[in-house]
Amino acid sequence: MIVNHFPRPCPPMGWPNLVIHARGREVDYTEHEAPLSIKCVTQGQETHKVRGINYVVDETSYLLLNHGQRYSSHIHSRDEVETLSIFFAREFAEEAFRSLIEPASNLLDEPKSERDHPVRFVETLYPMDPTLRDLLGAIQQWSQSGSIDGAMDDAWLEEGLYAILDRLLDVHTDVLRQAEVLPAVRRSTRVEQYRRLCRARDFVDANLAGEIALADIGRVACLSPSHLLRLFKLAFGETPHHYVTRRRLARARELLEGTDLPVSEICDRVGYKSLGSFSYLFSRQFGLSPRQARSKHRRS
Repeated sequence: MIVNHFPRPCPPMGWPNLVIHARGREVDYTEHEAPLSIKCVTQGQETHKVRGINYVVDETSYLLLNHGQRYSSHIHSRDEVETLSIFFAREFAEEAFRSLIEPASNLLDEPKSERDHPVRFVETLYPMDPTLRDLLGAIQQWSQSGSIDGAMDDAWLEEGLYAILDRLLDVHTDVLRQAEVLPAVRRSTRVEQYRRLCRARDFVDANLAGEIALADIGRVACLSPSHLLRLFKLAFGETPHHYVTRRRLARARELLEGTDLPVSEICDRVGYKSLGSFSYLFSRQFGLSPRQARSKHRRS
């Protein structure tokens, strides 16, 4: 089913596969429970709040939420925001994952299974990859015109949703591979550690303007500061402090190039109290002062 508006209220659990392709400027959904879903934005930004952390989805990213996860969301924008969300029916997703995970002999001997085949994704912001962008773009085109490449029936849409789940499982496999660097005997423990580290990283991204202490990051991840420090560097190749600094400076560069905000205000928005310290770190990172970076971008 495809809906081209923001439904009121949000569809309850138990619905069939649902695609919501909608546009809006002021949209609010209070906390609710949803099935496995992927949240995308093709223009602007939409914020989803999960376990107290804000995930800002834009054209470069997407958010995965597992079946039964509670979350709220909102859009507050002067310009129109275009979103694409796909909600997968539980039976559809589990059967799709079974066909991808089970050995071929099992699928031949037992085409239908009563056993559950849940996949618990790491709930975090993922970078939008070309394969997934193409698949989602086809769904978006379908939602606008009702057809693509001459297809006019729901069978094409179902195949498209299977292809998206296939791609998400590939992404999940990559995540499991990344988690292998963490020190634990059991794979389930390594994956849980990785989930917590992603939650810590997402907390940082959502709070760049404020004070970010190692103890606060560890509290969000339910890890001691020393344990967090060791695991974070193993998983992501840099310490939490280095990650905070890199993300703040990257955000500052985005604001310098994309807005007319004064440098002093940008300094404050990315969490620096001293303009001198901010300018020094920015220059060391990019080889230009903040004002030089803005001037060079505008000339180019």
